[in-house]
Amino acid sequence: MTLFLALLGGVAALAALVSGGAMAAAGLVHPFWQMQATLVGGGAGVILAAALLWLGRRRPGAGRAMAAGAGLSLAAALWVTWRAARIFISSTEFEPMAGQVWFLGYHAVAALVVLTVAMTIAQLRRDFVRRS
Repeated sequence: MTLFLALLGGVAALAALVSGGAMAAAGLVHPFWQMQATLVGGGAGVILAAALLWLGRRRPGAGRAMAAGAGLSLAAALWVTWRAARIFISSTEFEPMAGQVWFLGYHAVAALVVLTVAMTIAQLRRDFVRRS
């Protein structure tokens, strides 16, 4: 049940950020490829989160470290994606490398949003159940 709730929370968080316009407002995504990249990145995040949550059940102390690592990875991916988007948009000449980093970075951001929220929900649920 924890796995299902955590994955559902991660997908809901990504859906809220995309449909609310937060990703577009931050300049992290281009309207042309937003939906496709969100679906692919979110799907990758669900698979990654399910695998790490399963691994976290086998090693009970690893959940907190994995949630922290996912959060730090999300912060790094956000910065790299935002920076590449600024370089691509403001370049006077065509910058294909910055465009590719922007495109692939958004996939990573979408996957890491799902992963971070799922790992955090699972860890909070484990902490709550232990205290009850």
